[in-house]
Amino acid sequence: MPKKRFADISDRHLLNLLKEDNRLAFSELYNRYWEALYQFGFSVLQDENSAKDVVQDIFFYLWRKRKTLNIQNLAPYLFMSVKFEVTRQLKKGRLTESHEEYFAKVPTVNSVEEMINFKELDQQVKKVVDSLPEKSKEVFYLSRYGHQSNKEIAEKLGISQRTVEWHISSALHSLRLFINKASVLILSINLFS
Repeated sequence: MPKKRFADISDRHLLNLLKEDNRLAFSELYNRYWEALYQFGFSVLQDENSAKDVVQDIFFYLWRKRKTLNIQNLAPYLFMSVKFEVTRQLKKGRLTESHEEYFAKVPTVNSVEEMINFKELDQQVKKVVDSLPEKSKEVFYLSRYGHQSNKEIAEKLGISQRTVEWHISSALHSLRLFINKASVLILSINLFS
């Protein structure tokens, strides 16, 4: 599978590829989540190097245990891993009362999953897709909801396959930005409310 196509693959499929020792799938997951996880860790530790170390340790663990891990929802799993690793780091040093209060507010994986109203999320995703330029929206719907290949879409719309790939990549980039912002917002609301 060409490297550029990994951006179009779901987390669940990438996790399956990861179990097959696929390094490109691992790189894609790393690129998707590194920044948000780093920001989350840094918001507590307030130390750039420590936050980077925490995230690196989590991804190293993910790679090492790739064959045996059974992760249902990757984003909550990764954020909880950061929470636990940051707590461990702080306990090595000095866990202050403010840190303990902060972590008491971090939701568990189950409550994060329960918090997310998937119907509402689906509506938000459709709003993001509907806000795309007309051609990108049309290509995305034909690809994701019409289950048409890039070649079929190119023939139907009279454009090149490369243009189809560009439109899909652009749409997925917009969706990833939305999902990353939504994930950070959900965590922030729950952490600071």
